[in-house]
Amino acid sequence: MLRYRVHRTVGDRGRRAAPILLVHGYEFRDAGAAYLPAAPRLEDLAALVAFRTPSAGTGWSVRIASGERIEVSGKPEPTQRDTESGETRFRATWRVDGAGMTARMCRATVITSAGGVVSRAVVSLGPASGTGDPATSQEETWELELADRRSCRPAEFGGQVNAAIDRGRAWLSLRQKEDGSFGPYSFHRVGDMSAGQAALCAYTLLASGASPGDARIRKALSWIESRDIRTTYELSISLMLLERAEGVVAVRGKPLPGASSSSALARTLHDRLISLQSASGGWGYGGASPDASYTDLSNTQMALLGLRAGVRMGFLVPAKVWSGVRTYVESHATREPPEVKVALVRGRTGGAAGKGATREAARAFVPAGYSYFQPDPVRSGSDWRPTGSMTSAAISSMIVLRDFGGGGPDRASIDASIQSAWSWMDRHWTVDRCAFLGDEGPGWTLYSLWSLERAADLDDVRTVGGKDWYFDGAVEILERQRADGSWAAGFSEESSTCFALLFLARSAASTTGR
Repeated sequence: MLRYRVHRTVGDRGRRAAPILLVHGYEFRDAGAAYLPAAPRLEDLAALVAFRTPSAGTGWSVRIASGERIEVSGKPEPTQRDTESGETRFRATWRVDGAGMTARMCRATVITSAGGVVSRAVVSLGPASGTGDPATSQEETWELELADRRSCRPAEFGGQVNAAIDRGRAWLSLRQKEDGSFGPYSFHRVGDMSAGQAALCAYTLLASGASPGDARIRKALSWIESRDIRTTYELSISLMLLERAEGVVAVRGKPLPGASSSSALARTLHDRLISLQSASGGWGYGGASPDASYTDLSNTQMALLGLRAGVRMGFLVPAKVWSGVRTYVESHATREPPEVKVALVRGRTGGAAGKGATREAARAFVPAGYSYFQPDPVRSGSDWRPTGSMTSAAISSMIVLRDFGGGGPDRASIDASIQSAWSWMDRHWTVDRCAFLGDEGPGWTLYSLWSLERAADLDDVRTVGGKDWYFDGAVEILERQRADGSWAAGFSEESSTCFALLFLARSAASTTGR
């Protein structure tokens, strides 16, 4: 959701503040049309025009709930781009007419951030020539400025998060079947992945407050143990579940004092996961996937998180596995010179740079974004270009490599790669465009936020792009929760609810002790 502070000037009556405008009631069905609630206000239209100016074409239309249509015509032209900040300034003149409204002319100056989000806009609404209506003879000006989400933060925010977790956990618990599973789940490449869904649901229940001895968890574990698990996602999430349920018995392959031996199931899953690594160093779906050479960064980061869980349970990973995957992850990077200086803010508590947080000295790095597949100059789709979700995945992967893969003399270079990825996130990331920079639609948002949560909490990073990433993400998730406590965004309801709960519960932070 975008929030704008609004100031309104009407004729010679001066400027006055209006309430923060929430630009969320607009349902965009395609590139040329939008649907509004009934009885749109002039400020609604002003905000809508400002929000759509950079990407709108000529002659798009707005339909209000009653079915009436408002025609909006005009063509935005970029007039200036700041290469250092990435901001672009647009100017446009529009005519707004229809749905019983007197024709108005709209002049807009819009400034967008590097990510394409409108950060500031001035929209003037005045009479169209020839209308002669004295009621609309005075010009109205609306100044919109993107509001910091913290300025909209309710005092009871923490309580709202806890209540949302409770409601989501209760809904998820009711989805468990009598046999311990959480229903069927199929994926087009590998077919049945119901064991992965069960593992994700049980893992989420643990992360959001259930105890390892809970009957639901033991029931899920028993059902998972009866399955022949062969896919990367299912193996990885099952290992993460077993580590959280059975407890950490080793760190970096060294048993902890008094640790019990790991389960035979965990060892089997760990060995299978290693065996699925491809010659390129990455992982694909495994299982019944038709292309054995297929790999992607999403599967690979999940495999590394699974191996991390295995190492924490006392299993060893061959050195060649770590060296191969390091090369593979780095091959997905796209660098964006010139260098930028970024000062990471670390620490979980307090404000963005307040009590409990420390700001590191600024260091210059060339931003590096990561893509789902290795970059390909011939292909233009989001799978081959840097995205927020995959850059987060790369950061998590490199943290595992640094902390569990031996590190050694490469530790400093891995740290530099992590910092370059954070520099890219600092330049591009906003919660409204967190998944695939808008190309893949809202279905990926919850998965992408979970990717960010893992990366930021594993690396103890407090802000991204100068924003409190947890607060921004949590607000987005709270607003998406349905009345029954669940979430739905592209995946199954169970999986989508898990991604939301894992973010809200900060699942990675709780496994690092932060």
